[in-house]
Amino acid sequence: MHIEGTVVTLRDAENSAASVDRLPLELLAYIFQVLQLLLGWPQLPGRSGTTPKAAATWIRVTWVCRYWRCVALDCPTLWASIVDSGWWKNTTWLTTFLERSGETPLQVKLDDKDADLEAAVIAIRPLIHRVRRLELWTFDQPPSSVLAQFPGRFDVLKEAQLFCCYYDRLSGSRPVDDELCLSPSHFPSLRSLTLRDAHPAWETFSLTNLEVVIQLSATETGPSVAATLRLMKNSPHLRIFKTSYTELAPSLEPPHDAYGTILLARLEALELVGSPREVIYVLDRIIVPSTCTVNVKYIGDRHSGFLSPIRSIYPYQLAFQNLIPHYTALYLHFANHRIGLYGMLDDGDRWTHLEISGEPLTIGTIVTEDTWTTLLGAFASSPLTCIRIYCYLDWNISYPMWIALFERFPLHTLQASFRYAPSSGLPSLRNLFDALRAPCSSTVRLLELHYLDIDAALTDAIIDLLERRVATNMPLDALRFCGCYVEEPLDPQEFKRRLAHYVTAMFERHPWIFS
Repeated sequence: MHIEGTVVTLRDAENSAASVDRLPLELLAYIFQVLQLLLGWPQLPGRSGTTPKAAATWIRVTWVCRYWRCVALDCPTLWASIVDSGWWKNTTWLTTFLERSGETPLQVKLDDKDADLEAAVIAIRPLIHRVRRLELWTFDQPPSSVLAQFPGRFDVLKEAQLFCCYYDRLSGSRPVDDELCLSPSHFPSLRSLTLRDAHPAWETFSLTNLEVVIQLSATETGPSVAATLRLMKNSPHLRIFKTSYTELAPSLEPPHDAYGTILLARLEALELVGSPREVIYVLDRIIVPSTCTVNVKYIGDRHSGFLSPIRSIYPYQLAFQNLIPHYTALYLHFANHRIGLYGMLDDGDRWTHLEISGEPLTIGTIVTEDTWTTLLGAFASSPLTCIRIYCYLDWNISYPMWIALFERFPLHTLQASFRYAPSSGLPSLRNLFDALRAPCSSTVRLLELHYLDIDAALTDAIIDLLERRVATNMPLDALRFCGCYVEEPLDPQEFKRRLAHYVTAMFERHPWIFS
C-alpha cells in the first residue's frame, strides 16, 4: 500500500508539471484562438526595414510540435479569419486557409495598398455566402469598384466596415463615390454598417433591419433628413446611429412628413451633426429610451444668423422627453464659437450632449436672461443637484440668472470655471458670490472654483462670502480649488488658515498651485 501511494503521488506531481502538449485539444484550440486575437496579423516591414512586433504571428503555433499543428489544423475557426495585409510572399496561403476553414463563417479584412486584392477577390468570390464580417480598405479605387466584383449575395454577412482612402492624385480631391449601392438583395442579413469617406447613394439606400449605423467623415455629405428617417423607420431594432463628423445633407424644403413618429425602443447611442433646421426636424420625430446617450452638434452658417432662434436648439424636442427626467447634473461650456450643454446621470454612463458652433457666435447676445430662463425650463423635469459652468471668454452671468438657477433647482454642488477671465476672477465671480448669499442658494454645500488667479481682492471676497453664509445658517460643507494660483505677495498658507475657520478647503495640487 505504501508503494502504491508513492506511485500515485509521483504521478500527481508529474501531471501537475505536464507540458502544454498534454492539454485537452478543446482547451488548446481555444488558447490558439485567443492568441490569434491578441497577436493579430503581421504587417509589412516599415520604411526603416524593421519588422513590427506583430510579425510574431499566431500562426507560429503550428510550428511548435506535431500535436500543436494537428490541433490547429483541425480548428476551422482559426482559419476562418482572413486578413490580407500583404505580408505573405504569394496568395497560396489564402486558398489553404479557406480549405482549412471548412464551412465556418468567414471574417475577412482586405485592402488594396500592399496586398494582392485582385487575387484575394478571386479566391473569396465563390465563398461570399459564408462571409459573416467584411472589413474593406481601398486606397487606389473606391469601395464600389471592389464590391462590384462580388456579384452574388452575402447571405450571412452581419457586419461591414468600408473605409475609403482613395483620392485623385492629380486634383488632390476625393471623388464622390455615387456608385456605392447597398441593397437588401445583396446584403439580406446585414446588421452593422460602418462607413468612412465611403459615400453611398443615400436617396436609394434601402437596407432594412440595421442595428448599427456609423459614418465617419469630415468631407462627405451625410444622408438627408428623409433618408435618415426612412432608415430609422425601416430599422426598428436600431441600437446605434452615428453620423459623427458627417453633416446631414441640407434640404431646400422640409421633407414630406411621411414617417410619423418613430419609436426606437432599443437605441443606445444617437449622434447627429448638421444645421439646426435638419437636426431638429429629426429630433422632433423620434422617441428614444431613457437609457440612450445622445450627442448633437449644430453647425451654423456664418452668414445665416442661424443662432438667433436659440430656443429651438435647447432640448425641447420629442427625442428628449424620456431623457430629461433622469438627469441629475448639467454642464454648460461657453467659448468664443461654441456653446456646449451636457445633461448627465450620477453614474456618468449616460448623457445628452448638445453643442452649438459657428460664426458669428457672441455669447453675450445669445445667452441673455430671457434665453437663460428658456434653457433652465428645458430641464424643469430634471432632478438636478449639480451644475458645472465653464466659461472660456470674457462674459459674465448676471445676478438674476444665478438667482433663477438657484430658485429652480435644489443644487448641492456648483462648479464654476472662468479660465480666461482678465486679471483676477473677481469680476466674473461677483454676481455668483452675491447670489450665493441669497436664501434660495441655501442647498449648495459644495462649491468648486477652477482656474483662478487669486489676488487680495478675491481672497477678501471669498472670506466675506463664507462669513455671510455661516452667519445666515447656510454654511458650505466644502470649498474646492482646482487649478488655482495664489498671486504674490499673498501667503498661500495664511489663505488656507483663514479658510479653515469657515469651511473644509480642498486643493487640487499642481507644482504651481499652493506650493
